[in-house]
Amino acid sequence: MEDFDFAFAQECLSRASALADDQDRAKEHYDLAVDLGKKIEDAEDQKIFMNDFQDWNWHKFTPK
Repeated sequence: MEDFDFAFAQECLSRASALADDQDRAKEHYDLAVDLGKKIEDAEDQKIFMNDFQDWNWHKFTPK
């Protein structure tokens, strides 16, 4: 797995937690996804991740 995969995995966990209405866990994974997304080395991969991450339905989750 590469940096890109780890960031997307955290995004998925965050969205799943938000869907399950577990806001604390959603926030945990959201923060990890942000940190990992910033560390994606390939500029194009980082752009793809960030565009996806900032889009889609977060199921009423709002990061604090």
